[in-house]
Amino acid sequence: QLIPTAIGTISSAERIRTIMELPVESIGRTEEYEKMYSKSMDKGICLEISHMNFHYKNGKQVFNDVSCKVKTGEIVAFVGPSGEGKTTMLRILLGIVKAQGKITLSTEGLSLSISPAARRLMAYVPQGNTMMNGTIAENLRMLKPNASDEEIITALKESCAYEFVEKLPDGINHNIGESGIGFSEGQNQRLAIARALMCQTPILLLDEATSALDVATERKVLGNLMTGPKKRICILTTHRPSVLSMCDRVYRIASQKIQEIGPAEIKQIMNEF
Repeated sequence: QLIPTAIGTISSAERIRTIMELPVESIGRTEEYEKMYSKSMDKGICLEISHMNFHYKNGKQVFNDVSCKVKTGEIVAFVGPSGEGKTTMLRILLGIVKAQGKITLSTEGLSLSISPAARRLMAYVPQGNTMMNGTIAENLRMLKPNASDEEIITALKESCAYEFVEKLPDGINHNIGESGIGFSEGQNQRLAIARALMCQTPILLLDEATSALDVATERKVLGNLMTGPKKRICILTTHRPSVLSMCDRVYRIASQKIQEIGPAEIKQIMNEF
């Protein structure tokens, strides 16, 4: 019995050592991005990609001379086959990987290039379950430790999560198991979106973050995200065409290119689903 335990301990220690040896990421100067954050709360923000190229270290080309634009108040969807670069696009925007070309964020009188420091302007909901062991309130306060109960409830309502949270015996103080045990995948997705909303950023990135929701709830969540006084932009990746009719722009990612598709093509995708 001790041998499997010892092997597991050695493996865990190796993983920890690998993490500890990762180079410290240089965020760079954050003052200008803080200034952009303040301005964007009233004026909104725009994102523009111009003549961007990206390839992996193994030489595989993902994007070749691509350009696109997202304006203040828009919902933009990236669609396309698996493995064509939808998630990679979000990683580029987050500054996790660096692409060649010009990627800029702009608001009134200020324009900045994408860098790790630009994450101050973004909230990201990745694929998969990211809920931690603890209460709902503790999970949401991970991104805003001093948040009031009212702020938490507002975010839960915006993500349509309060519909089931208010029915729980302990409400927002209800305990969640590790990886969201005790809730369905769709409920965990709505909680993850609520947590991202606690950042109150002008850019929201959703990577297949509504895939487990039914169509009506999915449309309601996206509708809530884009209403109200906040001028944000929402960029989502999806395999489901059910929300494409709500998007201001839809870009198809395929064969190393990004191409905006029109209403006729969107309707065809929805009919084929």
